[in-house]
Amino acid sequence: MDWVKIPSGSLCREPSGVVHLRIDPDARLNAEDASDLIAALDAFIPTPAPFLADITGVTWVDRNARDQIASAHYARARAILVRDSASKVIAQLFENLHNPEVETRTFTNEAAAREWLEDFVD
Repeated sequence: MDWVKIPSGSLCREPSGVVHLRIDPDARLNAEDASDLIAALDAFIPTPAPFLADITGVTWVDRNARDQIASAHYARARAILVRDSASKVIAQLFENLHNPEVETRTFTNEAAAREWLEDFVD
């Protein structure tokens, strides 16, 4: 798989059709960062796809950034991979306060996230 560098992270489309996003370690995303990220996702993903977002290294995402990400139309379903307390809090805020427009679940295990996303692969 070839990874493409985008603002605040990197992306690849896996053979299964899942789009995998890795946010850079120690990232702190604001509205401008989210706007750049969404533009990159829109260019990379022409139609909604199952989406695995690895936010394990993220330290903060502000409310405006979460709003933009929640309303974006790049995902058919969204699995958020977390590991530490900061990324878990970010994922909980995202799910509880922003009512994402697509089904979204948080996972601490990548294999479980991938298994769940299989239901959304064409």
